[in-house]
Amino acid sequence: MPEGRYVFECYKQSGAYFDLLKALLDASEPPRFEFTVEAVINGVPFLGKPDARWATREGVHIIHDWKTNGFCSRSATSPHKSYMLCRDGYIGKQSKSHGTEHKEFLAIHHFDTVVNASYLEVSNPAWADQLSLYGWALDEKIGDENVVLSVHQIVAKPCQPRPQLRVAEYRARVASAYQLALADRLARCWTAITSGHIFADLSKEDSDARCAVLEDTASGLQSDGSSREDYFSEATREVYRG
Repeated sequence: MPEGRYVFECYKQSGAYFDLLKALLDASEPPRFEFTVEAVINGVPFLGKPDARWATREGVHIIHDWKTNGFCSRSATSPHKSYMLCRDGYIGKQSKSHGTEHKEFLAIHHFDTVVNASYLEVSNPAWADQLSLYGWALDEKIGDENVVLSVHQIVAKPCQPRPQLRVAEYRARVASAYQLALADRLARCWTAITSGHIFADLSKEDSDARCAVLEDTASGLQSDGSSREDYFSEATREVYRG
């Protein structure tokens, strides 16, 4: 609780809290916070827990997420690129990024909301995937580029007695083509999970044989002290690249 209170106070110190509060007070409908949504999208079941969702006066739907990165790290954590504004959450000598926008951020007006001209998946596909899913589970249409995704990322730099925190703000949309490709990728993944046919480019028999080889390899790593989880991550990453 004390650490969470400290993060919140730094968040307020940065000014991000008060800007967000103003946006929420201007919302055209009551905002929703930390709620659970369940939906079946293209046959795939999803469960999500959006941090916040509201609509602007001109009807722009905004899905918001908070990220806190590096609070317990021994090294400084930098914000992701393409932020629209970065501000220090502490009093004292300011960082070079304080009060600035990232060089890759280009402001445009999307109705009554300022967003990045570049789509979110260009700078952070993981965030684009996560928040797109939240939107679909909230009945947003797959491929709709009018939905705005918002992220406030709190990043830390080691300091005593507690780390120094900065808040980077992001606001962007996700391209229609990327959303459609994501939905297709998820559908193929779910088909592989439910059918057990993991490698779609192989026959079911050959796919099962390859899975058995990978399982044996992973099990063998445990005997020599290697991490089974690390091997699994690398193996699946190679499959994804392919």
